[in-house]
Amino acid sequence: MAGQAWNDAREALAGVAEVSGKVGTDGLDIFFLNDPRYRFELKDRSAVRSLFDLVMPEGQTPTGKKLEDVLSIYVPKLEDRRLGHKPISIVVITDGVPTDDPKEVIIETARRLDLSGVPLRQLGIQFVQIGDDPGATEALRELDDGLEHMHGIRDIVDTTVFNPNDPLFRTETLIKILMGAVDNALDNSVSSSLPRVDYPQYSR
Repeated sequence: MAGQAWNDAREALAGVAEVSGKVGTDGLDIFFLNDPRYRFELKDRSAVRSLFDLVMPEGQTPTGKKLEDVLSIYVPKLEDRRLGHKPISIVVITDGVPTDDPKEVIIETARRLDLSGVPLRQLGIQFVQIGDDPGATEALRELDDGLEHMHGIRDIVDTTVFNPNDPLFRTETLIKILMGAVDNALDNSVSSSLPRVDYPQYSR
């Protein structure tokens, strides 16, 4: 991801961070596919922009490996009943075809959650396409194409592919996706506020 797509992702996340800070959530945790930098609990635009300014968008799209790394941080928190952790939504913003397959990571995570007795809908992974690469569109559709039925696991994946009728990637786009992660009934509606949910995110 580079150029306009990179800038659009930065500004959309900056807007979500600002809303998050205003409504009292824990803010955004942001990771990058090709850079080790990350930040936790970002709650304003300037913090997100400053982080993006440190990162050079380049390299491949190791979605599976980075997703595994990110999940290793959050899944143990959900498994520890003493923590009473709030639901977690991981939003993967990407403009390209993964150079490694994230399916196995998703399947193993869903099985782990089932074995650990973590309540349904405590973890959701939202793959969001930025840009109109048809290869990326197809790759995302494959991820949302019945993994739960094929492997007998809980459904933890949702995807949002490029919509030519609404091509802009904005803060409102991400807020709608995050709200839909909490309540699927909101997938076809727009909300003006965010729930009290942790929002780890990462971008290419």
